[in-house]
Amino acid sequence: MMEALRKNKTFSVMLQTFTFKKLIEPIRDVIQDVENGLFIILPHETLMEYRPAPILKVFATDRNFITDFVFLHAWITKNGNPKLKKETHCSSLEWIQAMQYNQTNTFYWPPVQWGDIYEFKADLLLVLESFNNHYSEDIFLAIDKESNRQ
Repeated sequence: MMEALRKNKTFSVMLQTFTFKKLIEPIRDVIQDVENGLFIILPHETLMEYRPAPILKVFATDRNFITDFVFLHAWITKNGNPKLKKETHCSSLEWIQAMQYNQTNTFYWPPVQWGDIYEFKADLLLVLESFNNHYSEDIFLAIDKESNRQ
């Protein structure tokens, strides 16, 4: 750590990590119903700590998001209603390839309209839907400030 300080490198003290949990109830949406998957709800209060644009990083210890890809869904939600606004709708395979990420077990979540979340005082619901119905218990989400992105 001292070496980083000497080189004037920044490091994050705001980083928080969350674990994706198994979806119990289906999410009904005008685009698609999501019956199975893993989810995280990031409360508005937590997101406010990371203004103006939080960085969301998904990572797993034993998952390759290219060969065992998932579909990424995100909604701005209020009072648990995911129909407020759909934010993300793409596969991890397409996203990782488009962004040319080198690691296959880690990726940054696609862009989200943070202004809408702050304006509506809303939460963010993130869902990973597996195409082969394989849901690992070791998929995590790290949230950090934009200024700490490496």
